[in-house]
Amino acid sequence: MRTIFKYPVNLEDMQVIRLPRFSAPLSIQQQGEALQMWALVDTEQPLQDYLLHCYGTGHTVAELPIGHEFISTVQLAGGGLVFHFFGFYA
Repeated sequence: MRTIFKYPVNLEDMQVIRLPRFSAPLSIQQQGEALQMWALVDTEQPLQDYLLHCYGTGHTVAELPIGHEFISTVQLAGGGLVFHFFGFYA
């Protein structure tokens, strides 16, 4: 079944999120005090590791492997900090 799910996201340089294979990350936004990633998923697919990279504005960006895609830019409420997220299926 195809649906949209949300997944918690941390402000870490790199994290692994388990998504159903062929999922399409849509957006990352702050919801309340937490960051969430919304993705279009097929719940009948097996889970696969999705590598999520986070870079703050002005920070050095490592060379990303071919296949990484831009997901979202997030501006944190109240603090003025801005982060940029890229993802890749492992």
